[in-house]
Amino acid sequence: MDSEAQYQVEQEQAQLETYDGPIDPATEQAIQELTDAGSKAFVFQDYELAVEKFGLASEMLGQVYGEMSPKNADTLFLYGKALLEFAIQQSSVLGGVTEKKSEKELQAVVDAVTGGAPGSSSAPNSNRFVFEGDDDDEDEEEEEEEANAGEGNAAGFEGEEAPAQDDNDDFAVAWDVLDLARVLYHKIGTEEALLKLGDVHMALGDVSLESENFEQAVADFREALLVKESRLESDDRQLAEAHYKLALALEFSPTEADKASEHITKAIGVLKQRIERLNGLLGSGKGKARANDASESESQMAKELVELHEFVGEMEQKIQDLATNQANKPLEDQAQTALYSQMLNAQKAQIANDISSLIKPKTNKVAEVLASSSSSSSTTTTTITTIKETSTATEETTLKRKAEEVSEDTKSEEEADKKVKV
Repeated sequence: MDSEAQYQVEQEQAQLETYDGPIDPATEQAIQELTDAGSKAFVFQDYELAVEKFGLASEMLGQVYGEMSPKNADTLFLYGKALLEFAIQQSSVLGGVTEKKSEKELQAVVDAVTGGAPGSSSAPNSNRFVFEGDDDDEDEEEEEEEANAGEGNAAGFEGEEAPAQDDNDDFAVAWDVLDLARVLYHKIGTEEALLKLGDVHMALGDVSLESENFEQAVADFREALLVKESRLESDDRQLAEAHYKLALALEFSPTEADKASEHITKAIGVLKQRIERLNGLLGSGKGKARANDASESESQMAKELVELHEFVGEMEQKIQDLATNQANKPLEDQAQTALYSQMLNAQKAQIANDISSLIKPKTNKVAEVLASSSSSSSTTTTTITTIKETSTATEETTLKRKAEEVSEDTKSEEEADKKVKV
């Protein structure tokens, strides 16, 4: 084994080596401070700062425990989500569209982070989800501030071409980090870790959806749904989110687009179960203090009911839109087929013209040969006629000469006879 191969093997073994003992308190505190700072930046959508903090925390954890230590799973998940959101934010600056979190969602996450136990490294995640473009009127001031900030960020690209390749690299890095977190959660294997594994698959599906890798997005959302359905209540809003995002991926799938409506219908079913439960709690007076969440008051439940009804209405509209698209698809396919046929025929005609231009015409040569043959035949005939005429004249001359000779001989004989008689 050469030195380079040996070095690679040693590096792989070093990555697999993990440490599970105590660490220096100062190092542990520094890692926790980086994680807390990253979580705070994530909540306030400063994803670039969140990436920096989570990245440093992950690097320190890898140096202490080893890169494949299960202790790195939570921080890697946070790091991967920050990378994803930062990549989406960069796409928005370069002309894309990104989803803006509502103030309610931000507040819920802030409460989760600030109200959690000290040292908690749980992911800044909300059980509620919003549709793209759903913003309350009270968010107008915040939107204005973000628009101004966006103008400042976009100014850096003014006058130069946007680095589109960097966006793909950002999504690729997010995918790699999240995939490593997936491996570690699977390695841990506890119920809590497996539930987080479902969240990791959701994030991986988001990466593929943003990268327009719809087949991979379908696979990850299905895996997330499988994990969540076996561990969550049937009316948990996380199930509705998983069904809805799976439907979004299926809508653009080249082979399974007809299954999108099915999952939106299931998402509506989950939300309606949630509505039914909340109505029951409010009607029975049990909404003041629930055993599983004492902080959820009647007013909060009433607000959630309004929100859920809005979601159901929008999902029902989405089903109608999908049905319309499916109905129009045959016409679109026919139009595309006709266009393709027209382009193919034009291409064939062009190829035929190109080939005909390469073939040299033989008609003129044939005509020349025929003309030459005709001319030669005419010349030959003339020559033969001339020879015949010459031959005839020669024969006539010869005959005349013989007749003259015969006449002369006759005269000589007569003269000789006369002399004899005398």
